[in-house]
Amino acid sequence: MNLESFSSEQVDGLLELLVLGMYVDGHLADVEDQTIKEFAREAGLRQGYSTERAIDRAITAVRQVPRDEAGLRAAVERIARVVNEEDVRVAGMEALAAIHSSDANDSPSEIQFHQIVQDVFDL
Repeated sequence: MNLESFSSEQVDGLLELLVLGMYVDGHLADVEDQTIKEFAREAGLRQGYSTERAIDRAITAVRQVPRDEAGLRAAVERIARVVNEEDVRVAGMEALAAIHSSDANDSPSEIQFHQIVQDVFDL
């Protein structure tokens, strides 16, 4: 899939989704951080400042999201309004699965979050 064809708003939405997916279990692994950076590079963000800036924007947005089911669902619904094309949503689900499997720890909160995303994205 050619991530470079996604709009900057779609990439920002996907980065927010991935950062939220990384934070949802309260355990931050370096490999998850590297997976997000790799996604940003594949999406056409240059390594360095623009990548870090885009990820920082996502982190800022995610910090305000309540970690209960209602808060997570509301955040994913907001993201879904921008990530509104099937191919973009599929790419997001694939990247989210890669993040969750990267640390070899599928926590109950990660499983719940993945289900919320799948439901909201209608995939």
